[in-house]
Amino acid sequence: HIYNMDPSTSVPCARDKLAFTQSRAASYFFDGSGYAAVRDITKRGKFGQVTRFDIEVRTPADNSLILLMVNGSMFFRLEMRNGYLHVFYDFGFSSGPVHLEDTLKKAQINDAKYHEISIIYHNDKKMILVVDRRHVKSMDNEKMKIPFTDIYIGGAPPEILQSRTLRAHLPLDINFRGCMKGFQFQKKDFNLLEQTETLGVGYGCPEDSLISRRAYFNGQSFIASIQKISFFDGFEGGFNFR
Repeated sequence: HIYNMDPSTSVPCARDKLAFTQSRAASYFFDGSGYAAVRDITKRGKFGQVTRFDIEVRTPADNSLILLMVNGSMFFRLEMRNGYLHVFYDFGFSSGPVHLEDTLKKAQINDAKYHEISIIYHNDKKMILVVDRRHVKSMDNEKMKIPFTDIYIGGAPPEILQSRTLRAHLPLDINFRGCMKGFQFQKKDFNLLEQTETLGVGYGCPEDSLISRRAYFNGQSFIASIQKISFFDGFEGGFNFR
C-alpha cells in the first residue's frame, strides 16, 4: 500500500539522537561498582605535541578513581583524594613515577556540582591540570611520549587495579560513584555506553544518587532541618553510628 502523508499536519515521531549527536551533553551515572573502557582510543584522535583529555564530574565522594591508562609497568592515573585531584604517571621515566597534586587546594570538587577537568600533556614533557578552566598545577618531566592505547574511566577491572605494578604506587582502588559527562580525547566526543566494555554505568544523573548518607560530628555540632514536616500516623527510621 502507498500512503500520502503530510509531515506538516502529522509531525513524525522524533528519533532520540542523544547517543549520536549530543554525546557531549549526555550524563552517565557510575554506581561505584564498575567502569567504562575505551579501547584503541587513537582511532578517534592521535597523540600529538599537545594531547588533551577532558571530562566533567559530579560527586559527593571523598576518594575515587577518575581516569586510568596502563601499559606494562607504565601508567597514568587521575584520582580524587579527600576531594582534591591527584595525577600519578610514569611513562618509563628514569627517575620513576611523577606525582602532580593540587598542593594549594585551589579546586575541591566533591561538592556534588559539575566540574570540568582537563589534562593537557604539552610537548611530551609537561603535564598540566586545569579545573573549571582555571590552571591548577603544572609539572615538568623527562621528555617521553604517552605509551597507551586504552583508557579506563571511573574504575578498572580488579585484575588491573590489584596488579603488583599498580599496587606499589597506587594504593587507592575506589571506583567512582557519581555522574560524568563530556568525556573527550583531543576534542573528540565519546559515548561511554556505546563502548563494548561498560559495567555499572547508565544514562542520566539521578539527584538521590548524590545525597551524602554519612555525617561526621566533632562533639560540638548538630544537624537541623527548617523544612516543614507534615503530620503522619506512623513513622519508622534508623541509623548506624560508631
